[in-house]
Amino acid sequence: MLACAPDSCVHGRCVNGSCICDSGWSGNVDLLTQDLSPANGPVLKCTSHILTLKIMYGFAAGLSFFVIVFSFVGLIQQWGKYKSMLEDRQLQHWYQHTPLAFLLLCFTLGAPSVLLVAIIKLSSDHLNETVGVTHMASWSRILTIWLRSGIGYLNCHTAYALIQKRFSTGGEGRTYLLMRALNLVQMFAYATFAASGTSCLLVSSMTSPYSQRHVHERSFAAFFGQRTCAYIIMSGSSALLAWQARSYMDDVIATRRQVRNTPNLHLLAEEVADLQRTRDKVVANFISVSILTGLHGLVNPLLLVVPNFRLYTSYVFAATDILYMLAALPVI
Repeated sequence: MLACAPDSCVHGRCVNGSCICDSGWSGNVDLLTQDLSPANGPVLKCTSHILTLKIMYGFAAGLSFFVIVFSFVGLIQQWGKYKSMLEDRQLQHWYQHTPLAFLLLCFTLGAPSVLLVAIIKLSSDHLNETVGVTHMASWSRILTIWLRSGIGYLNCHTAYALIQKRFSTGGEGRTYLLMRALNLVQMFAYATFAASGTSCLLVSSMTSPYSQRHVHERSFAAFFGQRTCAYIIMSGSSALLAWQARSYMDDVIATRRQVRNTPNLHLLAEEVADLQRTRDKVVANFISVSILTGLHGLVNPLLLVVPNFRLYTSYVFAATDILYMLAALPVI
């Protein structure tokens, strides 16, 4: 039978097998909640500091609003570039213009989904909206998972286009096959990331955290186990793809600089500067993905192997939202 033990509540005291949390503390923990009172169970531990988490989600909300505004401005600029490229028949569809697709994804789903999660968390008195327990918090977290997978797929599409152009002249066959294989592995990692994350959260939210505690334990292990593998793959492949993207764009810029017979050198200089800005944003995108997923690849195993660390998943989720919004700023 589940019950707290003396001196096990962390920030509270154990009375008759249930923790009475200190003022400002709660047992609501994302994915593996310690507050089982809504399911007629005890409170096992008190590890969530309500004010700290609300400050973190308030910061995430502010950042997401900032990203929405700047994404809208960038969206207008990139739409103009897309129309120009469409007239020149360089593109046929809007989604082929990667900066436009990325900003549209950030503006319509990315930042708004983080804002939605923050609002849900901030509106609950004692963080009662808990991922893996309540439906609203779980579905909003699922939305962020699918969005990040969507941005990941967009990165894969960008990488594939760059790989095709990089090796379009032939040669370096083994390198091409390696980069293409990494691209496919990365796409698979994003797909499993979305599918397994969704299934684990749905299973948890539809079962009792008290009477079916074993289901929540297994969902927790499956969720973070799969994410650990996916993040390691994403981090390594994104770093290599960043290197390839920079190599290709540097070759394009060097080729344009060699043009001498243009009637307007000023326009050529502007074109080169525009290519440099595009290169920097594409590479920054891949590098930010590599760093963020690498950090997750280091942190997620701790949630599996360190028993007490899994009591702080709410902080991990809040910090993740903040980091993703900060990573979006250099790209938009």
